[in-house]
Amino acid sequence: SSVELGEHLEKDFGIKIAGGQGDLKHKIVRIAHLGNFDLLDVFSVLASIELCLLKMGAEIKPGAGLQAAMAEATKK
Repeated sequence: SSVELGEHLEKDFGIKIAGGQGDLKHKIVRIAHLGNFDLLDVFSVLASIELCLLKMGAEIKPGAGLQAAMAEATKK
């Protein structure tokens, strides 16, 4: 669940997330940040999410989210 994911992210990496609101409730998570949030932050948060999901037993391909973000970041 997003609650469990949030607990792992905060405990393991100091990252805070929140659930979606309104129509997006239980569909998305929002990454908490203060001020500037650059590409390196995006990459590190995505990698942290993947690590936590794997720890939680999710069947995901390690690095897939990070790879997709890098592909988007390098598009011209």
